[in-house]
Amino acid sequence: MKMINSIEDFPDKETSAALTIGNFDGIHLGHQRVLKRLIDVAEKNDALSTVLTFSNHPSTVLKPNLHTRQLTTTNQRLDLLDEMDIDIVIFLEFTRDFSRQTAEEFLNKLANSMNLQYLVLGHDSKLGKDREGDEEIVRNYALKHGLSVEYLEPLHIGNKPVSSSAIRQAIEKGDFPKAEKLLGRKYSLKLPVKQGKGLGKQIGFSTANFDVHGLAIPPLGVYSVWLKENGKIHDSVANLGYAPTVKGTSFPELEVHVIDKKIDLGKGEAEIIFHRFIRHEKKFDSIDELKNQISSDIETAKSQLQVGTGKS
Repeated sequence: MKMINSIEDFPDKETSAALTIGNFDGIHLGHQRVLKRLIDVAEKNDALSTVLTFSNHPSTVLKPNLHTRQLTTTNQRLDLLDEMDIDIVIFLEFTRDFSRQTAEEFLNKLANSMNLQYLVLGHDSKLGKDREGDEEIVRNYALKHGLSVEYLEPLHIGNKPVSSSAIRQAIEKGDFPKAEKLLGRKYSLKLPVKQGKGLGKQIGFSTANFDVHGLAIPPLGVYSVWLKENGKIHDSVANLGYAPTVKGTSFPELEVHVIDKKIDLGKGEAEIIFHRFIRHEKKFDSIDELKNQISSDIETAKSQLQVGTGKS
């Protein structure tokens, strides 16, 4: 997969391009349906499968005080696109200026920068300023410019459409089975390791720390999880919260302790795959009380993880 950060930098202006556009937060089963159709169209027409997506959610610009919590980090979304064998990803920052383009201006810019022949879009796709570019406008543009356009119907599971918002609600309720059913994989977060103060190690339980700010997260508490790094999966226990006994952080953090192993993540990245809830976070009266509870949490996590699989 080749990634570019500008429409004008499209690397092959001769070969036909098949394009889809969207934020694709979560790369859930509905997104996968669009992407698989895109790949199918591209392969049948010797075209380049191309995805235009954004490094930030449009809501961070359009609704800065009420922006959408993301299901996946940027790197995780790109990794998932790569796994689907997309040829080219146009990875743009969504800005105020970008949002002011009309649908026609946006489509013209695309058509002038690549040999655009095919558009594959989701049922709810809207392009341009104020989302004016609905299906009628896009089809009229395509007819005028000789483009092939296909809008896909929404994917339904249990008589309800698969959507990022439905998955977000499931995660925030801690309903991992529902999230997994809609995502097509276990709910996980791929995150860079955050430098901690070594407080966990001081009490005998070293942890890897992760920043979850801006992400959709389950209820605060302790969870059995798997930590995946360099292709290896480790049984682990995680605390999602403020660590009130030893830290009292301003924002929730994710701390993961790998059970019965010592691994050094350094400044790398790891995927945390959530399995089951263990208990709510609480403040303990002493460090000894906290240590006893962590030991108990580890035993609970071991028991829970024996009945699952960490493969995402």
